[in-house]
Amino acid sequence: MSRSRSRVFAAILTMLLTLLTLAPAARAEDLVPVAVMIDGQRLEAEAYIVSNRTVVPLRAIFERLGAEIKWDGATRTVTAIKGKTIKLTINQSVAYVDGAEVPLSVPAMLIFDRTFVPLRFVSEALGAEVSFDGATRTVIVKTAGAKCELPGGQLHQGKIKPGGESWGKCGSPHIVKGSFSVEGADNPILTIEAGALIQFEPGAALSIGRWAPGGLLVKGSSSEPVVFSAAASNPQPGAWAGINFFEKTLSGQAVIENAIIKNGGAQGNGSGAITLESSQTAIEVLLKNVTIADATTAGINLSGKSRLTEGSTGLKISGTKALSGTGGYPIVTNAYGIHNLPAGDYTGNETDGVYFYTNSSADTITTNTTIRSTGVPYLFPIHMDVGSTDNPTLTIEPGAILLFRPGKGMNVGKWYPGTLVADTGSKPDLNKALPLANSTNILKDGCAACKANKAIIFGLWADGNSTGTWDGISFGEKAAEGSRLNGILVAHGGKADGSRGLITVDAPYTTASVQIANSIISSGATGLLMTGAAEFAPGSENNTLHKLQLPMDLNVMAAGTLAGGHTFQEVDQAWINVGKNGYSQSITRSVTWQKQAVPYYVNASVKIGGSNRPVLTIDAGTKLFMGDRSVFEVGAGGKGALVVDGTTAEKVTFTSEFAMKGDWTGIRFLSDALPSSKISHAVIEYATTGAEIARDLGGFITDTAFRSNETAIGRSFSGGTDFTSGLNNSFQSNTADQR
Repeated sequence: MSRSRSRVFAAILTMLLTLLTLAPAARAEDLVPVAVMIDGQRLEAEAYIVSNRTVVPLRAIFERLGAEIKWDGATRTVTAIKGKTIKLTINQSVAYVDGAEVPLSVPAMLIFDRTFVPLRFVSEALGAEVSFDGATRTVIVKTAGAKCELPGGQLHQGKIKPGGESWGKCGSPHIVKGSFSVEGADNPILTIEAGALIQFEPGAALSIGRWAPGGLLVKGSSSEPVVFSAAASNPQPGAWAGINFFEKTLSGQAVIENAIIKNGGAQGNGSGAITLESSQTAIEVLLKNVTIADATTAGINLSGKSRLTEGSTGLKISGTKALSGTGGYPIVTNAYGIHNLPAGDYTGNETDGVYFYTNSSADTITTNTTIRSTGVPYLFPIHMDVGSTDNPTLTIEPGAILLFRPGKGMNVGKWYPGTLVADTGSKPDLNKALPLANSTNILKDGCAACKANKAIIFGLWADGNSTGTWDGISFGEKAAEGSRLNGILVAHGGKADGSRGLITVDAPYTTASVQIANSIISSGATGLLMTGAAEFAPGSENNTLHKLQLPMDLNVMAAGTLAGGHTFQEVDQAWINVGKNGYSQSITRSVTWQKQAVPYYVNASVKIGGSNRPVLTIDAGTKLFMGDRSVFEVGAGGKGALVVDGTTAEKVTFTSEFAMKGDWTGIRFLSDALPSSKISHAVIEYATTGAEIARDLGGFITDTAFRSNETAIGRSFSGGTDFTSGLNNSFQSNTADQR
């Protein structure tokens, strides 16, 4: 192509682009600027006459008239809702009002890459009157019932007037410069009325109750919300410093209702579009039907002793961006503020989750607290502890999802009394719930599955570079009676060395009892870990242990308080470990080891005896692998009994993993063994001495097979019961059957 042809082609291309940008106005010089006054207040946006019709930027006019805006970029269609539903499409000469077609003398158009709409059509469709002052080239818009004596652009700076102030639609836009303080000795209240537009210069803020009492009542309506925005034509996230409540905020006088808050939160990493901060006095703010858009750090930031008032509802937070690499969450909260956070639409932010944070490695629930389902997960970069001298209860409601960073977790009753109740009443669906326990799957696309979730889920919050697991849920010996996990899913937690399970109950000195039922424990090293004097509360049944190295690691009393009906899926070690390294553990009251779907693997010296005359009963059909230092000692530490109660069809089996003579010590009946002891329909094999008996208890061993033991039965008395005849016992491959 010749150079001259290239120039011609470039000129044609430039002209076509200009026509598209200005369509249907052919040339920029055809655009005639005009002023627009709405209820006596100047519209702070460009407006032009095109083809004898005034056009204005769509966002400026719709927001000023109190309409909700929706934009469809694919069809280039804008929808405005304010009582009526209005639709306009760029370059189309028809519009639709509640579905009815309306012809336009000038269509919606692009001017300098911004969408402009016909002012008269939009205003009249929304119930306003439009006139034109030719002398001043001003378009005058009067909304229904508007009477205003104040000019627009009322300036507010410094401190509220004594007695309080009221800002209304009249006088809008109200301009805030600097930090406007709402406080004083006379308890002033700033009231902002429906339809008011509040604009903030860069860095400006509303500050309520910082050094003296003050209140804020924002009284928008569904048709005329109060709009808080930046005083800039093209504001960026964090263009102003937000609405900030402090500890002298008046109780019951902090309400924001039917409001739109845009581009707030520029104070710093501890701020948000709405920030509550109180170190000593508890404060609350009621939020109803509030939309927060394009904030920095957080849409709502709760710190110290601050929280949202019960009944807050209808929240929508989107477009929140991180500041200096920090934040970008719809809500940031601490342990106090996490109580009763409402469900809402918290999607479309840099990270769609409620962020739990304080300036330390942990934060503690010290008062009764409820964690509700918000529609997005709770994200924990620190430990959450539950406990105080008041024995607080943390209640987690169905649908809540809690995700923890690697190495972090939840501690209940570790140092002070505390109670955890997470109860849905029914087992979750593994296939639906398990994907929600990993942030990789859900911190994207608004997590549509989170909104439909009915389970309570504890899982892992890790980015693509993070490794390891979170610490799981741990109950200490001060965990209060009544703690229960019923119908939850816990996944991707615990420690690889087995020192913490996905669920741990650690009670070194005092008995702690927790109900764990109808739950799924998945994807970790150890599922359930019960140490010291930890026990299961009644009803601990019907759990699913899934994709674990070791499904359960229990002390001997925990094994005796575990109910039946558990399911074991894809586990590496298909047994329930009981005891540690052959150390002594005691049965101190009567319990039963129930038949389970997998064997018990006993790694302890199990002592049965004490002042309560305990009895350990082992159910029919139970199988026990015995570790190399394991032994049952009946009557150790006081009177006690062992009842092995098998049947012909379901024998109780004591065996060894390695199937060699002398692999384990055996069962010893000491001099304090009670005559109520019984072994019936059992198999005892691979022991040093299958049954060692210190005194004659009569024929208490019947219908039992002794196989491949060094000695089947050893007696420390002469004469007395002969177990080799008349009791239907059998002996096979023992070095000695009886001595």
